[in-house]
Formats: sequence, structure tokens, C-alpha cells
Amino acid sequence: MIPDRSRAHELIDHLPRQTWHERSFAYWAEKQLVANDSWWKPLSTAVVGTATTTMSMFLRLGFRKVVVDDLHKLTDVLERERNRPIVTVANHESTADDPIIWGVMPARLWWKPDCTRWTLGARELLYKHPILNAFFALGQTIPTVRGDGIYQLAVEIGLRKLNENKWVHVFPEGRVNQEAQMLRFKWGVGRMIMEAERTPIVVPMFFTGTKQIMPLRQKVPVPRPNPLKSTLYMKVGDAMDFAPLVGEWKAARAKLSSEEAVRLDEQVRIAIVDQLWGSMYNISQLNAAGAALGLPLRYVVAVTAMAAANAPELVTKLTCACEHLLSASEMVQFVELSRESLLKMVTTIGTPRIINSTAALMDAVPETIKERLPKTSLRCKDDYNYDAIRQRGLDMWKGVYSKQAEKLEGKIGGWYPDLLEVIQTDLYGRILSDCRILDAKSTELCTIGALFPSNVPAQLKSHVIGAGRLGASSDEIEAAKAIAKLVCIQATALRD
Repeated sequence: MIPDRSRAHELIDHLPRQTWHERSFAYWAEKQLVANDSWWKPLSTAVVGTATTTMSMFLRLGFRKVVVDDLHKLTDVLERERNRPIVTVANHESTADDPIIWGVMPARLWWKPDCTRWTLGARELLYKHPILNAFFALGQTIPTVRGDGIYQLAVEIGLRKLNENKWVHVFPEGRVNQEAQMLRFKWGVGRMIMEAERTPIVVPMFFTGTKQIMPLRQKVPVPRPNPLKSTLYMKVGDAMDFAPLVGEWKAARAKLSSEEAVRLDEQVRIAIVDQLWGSMYNISQLNAAGAALGLPLRYVVAVTAMAAANAPELVTKLTCACEHLLSASEMVQFVELSRESLLKMVTTIGTPRIINSTAALMDAVPETIKERLPKTSLRCKDDYNYDAIRQRGLDMWKGVYSKQAEKLEGKIGGWYPDLLEVIQTDLYGRILSDCRILDAKSTELCTIGALFPSNVPAQLKSHVIGAGRLGASSDEIEAAKAIAKLVCIQATALRD
């Protein structure tokens, strides 16, 4: 139902006031709700602006690298003249996520009250003392009690801010989650979106990197910056508009009995929250698309596709993200396999794109990982035996093309005998069939990743079949194609 505007005041009136701390909490809850005292705006702006400025400095000094993708999708919404409030949602990696992540915002917004967030934060962690009550209240952090449901005071205050055309940020997982899989979202954000007087514009965000500097269960719960290793990666998604859905809900609700309306409310809340979860999942969908390939091969296929799509910028961003998604040993393996895949795809993509993407890859790799990589070449003159290499190439050629191998041999040899010799001996023999780092099946999956953006359907079809002949499952082949398709979309968006 549409919220009664006095409900928040009623909840505040019923807050306990037995101790000094309880009286302080009730006082600041009421001041935060109305936020209309003459002193509120300058003090709140000072607290939020100072915190954001500090976090910007913290990002520069405490992280080796900060990579932010599509921040304009949030800032454009914030800065344009608008008649609707804004809700942002993000995953929740650590107790320090807010305010750290807002250090990425441009300096022009740090001290603008209309462009700073209100956010929901755990009362038991933040509102522990009268001084902290004042600080977090002025810092626009709304005290939330886990387990109190969607009709608690925090949600009412959040609704009030949305009705005042403000920006409210929510971590809808409801708690810190440092696992790979996102938790299902709580319903409170769904209620705020539904019941705001003007349906807010919703902007999803995904980030990784804060859990490395603020792991759970550390003895002293303070951030541990590491400017030599830590990287923050953030991706902002496309704005979402729930106004049509909310309009349909309001129209349908008016015709229902109270019991039916309650059931409809729940259904719509679930639908909104599921869409939000899906949008967040899509932001990091590379993992979803390549799940059948396992780690780190899905990222190796992605790097190969990015090189083929001539998007070395994406290689840099993915490598930065992998630093947090992979363990140190997996990261070493990712770099080794990616370099080898790029080398092998010289045969498919061409030298200039391979050089640019290899440079982008290695420039983003931390020094601690580079130290663990081989320093000498596997390929040297002592390793070259023409007859053995040619036979190895012919074996892989037949493994990929099977019954079609002889027919294809005749065609290419008829066009130009030297072309066939170079393909079978130099490309297949010396490069593609060298499986000391990247095995034959993985090579074919990476080849699929390289061919998909290259728009060569006949060759793609041949290598899809060839990957199956070399042991790749249908799920693995579809995963490689899905990753390459996603990379094509991202590369196109990058150029636009």
C-alpha cells in the first residue's frame, strides 16, 4: 500500500528513551527524517563532502589501481534536471564499501547535496555511541535493523527521502557477502521502489576489490590498504525504469480486496527484486556465460575474444578484475594461458592486435604475479625438428577436420601449395599443436573465441566441430561462443 506519511514519526515516537544513548538515537532519527533545521544542510554537506574527499584520497593512496567502467551512467542521471528520485543498488563486499566506493565520484559532485547519496547501514555496527549517532546521521546513513522487515523505520526514512527527490543507495543482499555468488536480495528495496510517490530511476552497480582490504573476521575491523596489490574494479549498469510495472500494480490494486492486494504487493515486490538481482548478475555475466569452462579458462577465452574484437581496453579491465576473482596461483595460470592463447591466435587474428592485447594484459598484471612467470622462451632452435613438427601439425589438422582434412588439403594446396605448407607446418605444427602450456581442446575453445568476433562463419563452424572432436563438451563450446558474443557487445558499446 502507499505509505502513510506519519508512520515514520509514529515509529520514532515509540523508540525507547531510557538511556542517554537511546535518547541520542531517537533525536538523530527524527532530525534525519525531516532534515529541515537551518543547521542540518551545511553540517551534513560538510560530513558527506569531507568523507567523499577523504575516500578519493584513500583510493589513490591505498589501491594499486582503480578501474571504473561506465560511471557516466550514474553521473548523467544525477546531474541532469530530474523530477524523479534515484535508487542505486550494489553488491556488498565489506563493511567499508560505503563510503569507499564513493571515492570514485568526480570532484564536482562531492559537495553538492542533491548529488550525494542517502544509504541504509546496519544500526548495530554504526550507531554505537551518541557521537557516532550524530556523525552517521549527518553522513546520511539511515540506521537499519536486520530482521525488522520491510516496514521498519529505515525503510520509512528511505521512502521519505525518495519522496523528496533524493538519491538512496541500498545494499540489497542485506549483509556483507565475500563469496563468489550474490545472495538473493531483500524485499525492502522493492517496497521503496513501489511505494515512492514518483517511481525512482534505478541504477545497478557491481564492484570488487574492497574485500581484500577489509576481510571478514579480522581481529581489528579497520581497512588494510595495500597500494602494491589492491585493485578496485567497478561497473555501472544501465538505468532501469519500473514506472510501467508500478503503474500496472497501482491500477490492479485498486480493484482488489485487502487480502488480494497484500498478495499482489508481495508478487510485485518479488518481481522487482528479481529483476534487480538479474541486472546485477548480468553486469558480471562473464562468469555466468563461461561457467561451463571453469576457472581461469573462461577468462582466457574472453581475453582472446577481446583481442579479436580489437578491444585491448577490455583486456585491461578484465585483468584488473581477475586479480580479485582468482587466487594468486590461478592468476599466474590465467596470465600464462592468456599469453599463450594470444600467441597462438596470431594465426587467426593477426600480429598487430595480438601485440596490443598482450601489452594491455601485461601492463595490468601485478608485479608479484609477473615475478612468478617464466623468463625464458620455450621455443628455441634446439626445439625445432622439421619432420616432428610437421607430423604434429598434421595430427592436429586431422584431429580438427577429421574426414574433411584431405578434401580441405586438396583445396588449399590447389590454390597455393606454399599456403598449405605454412598452415600445416608453421601454424598447426609449430604453433597451434604445441600443447606444453595450452592443450589442444583449450586451444580450439580459444580459437572459437577468436573467430566469433572476426565474422568468419565457415571457419567458426569448422572449429566448433573441431573442438568437439578434440574433447570439448557441447556446454563448453556454447560457453566459449557465449563469452565471445558478450565481448562483441561490450566492444561495440565501447566504440559507440
